[in-house]
Formats: sequence, structure tokens, C-alpha cells
Amino acid sequence: MCVAKKCGTRRSPTDMGHPVSGKRAAPAGSTPTWWLSAPPIRNAISSVNSVPPISPVATATLVAGASFANDLAKRTRSDDPYRDLGHLGQSYLDYARKHPLHYQLMFGTPLPNPADHPEMMSQARQAFAMLREAIGKLPGRSAHSDVDQDAMFAWSVVHGLASIQQTHAAEQVGFGKATIGKAMGHTLSLIGAALGGPARKA
Repeated sequence: MCVAKKCGTRRSPTDMGHPVSGKRAAPAGSTPTWWLSAPPIRNAISSVNSVPPISPVATATLVAGASFANDLAKRTRSDDPYRDLGHLGQSYLDYARKHPLHYQLMFGTPLPNPADHPEMMSQARQAFAMLREAIGKLPGRSAHSDVDQDAMFAWSVVHGLASIQQTHAAEQVGFGKATIGKAMGHTLSLIGAALGGPARKA
């Protein structure tokens, strides 16, 4: 049982400071300064010479989005639309694991208003165009289904798993290594089945 004076309040990811220095994050709605000094983000910013110049955060997001879209485009391809969708999901999860700061910048950090920086999310939108295209090719989907709704469903599930993997939450709540190791294949298989693919084998 939690005793009020001894039980600390669990902080949300947006409240957390730098994972090494422990510096507090910036107020909600802004981007922590340590994000901009982290080597992957700093390198992303320095790689772009924009005319007219755009904000450092918008620049880093533009580069991260391009990297993300490029990884998805290079995924293993399959003539089976359901396998191809699975490969897309696997590439998404692999990117989140290999490039955690870029991933968190795009999906877990307050960003400038896209209306003020239209180029900022251009590459990320290309990535989600790939998802819509892959889902649109699935032969088992209902004729009344909506590609955007199905894409939102698939993204929500995969993003949730990526977030769990990044925070190691599954280990912390007691899931075993075998369960965690099978989570990606199990999750992607269920997404395919939910979108009209073959039923998952027991």
C-alpha cells in the first residue's frame, strides 16, 4: 500500500530531465534544451542549410523524418500484402529502437506549429503515405473500411509497442524475456489478422 508521505509521484515522460545529467525538462509546450545539444539532434541540425532558415527543432524534425521515411522505404518487400505490411511495422519498430532520440523528437516532443514550418513534417508524411498505400493493398479488408482509420489503428498499436520497448516498461512490470522477445511478431500478426489477413496460428 502507498503511504502518502513516502510514495513519490510518478513523473510523466514530458516531466523527466536529461537521462544522464538529470536536468529538468523545459515547460510543457517547449522543447528541452538538452535535446538540441544531444549529438544525434545537433548533427541533424547542422546538416541542413535552409533558406530561409527554420528553427533548430523544425530542422532536426525534418532530418529525422527523412531518415525515418528512408528506413521504411528500404524495408524488405514481399508480394504478399500482409507480409509487406508486417515488414513495414518491423522497420518502424527497428527505427524506434536504433534511433531513440530521433523517434522521440518526432512523436514525443512538443514541436513548433507545422503551419509555420510546412517543410518540417514533409518527410514524416511520406512515411505515413507508405502505411496508407500498404493497407490499401490488403485484399481481405472490408469494402466499407476506411484506409485512414485502419492506418490510425495500425500506427497506434505499433507506436504503443515502440514506446513500451523504449521505456523498458514491460520488464519493469514483470513480463518475462520470452514474452518480450515474441512481442513484435505477435503484435504485427494480430494487426494483419484484424485487417482481414489469415488468422494467427496458436
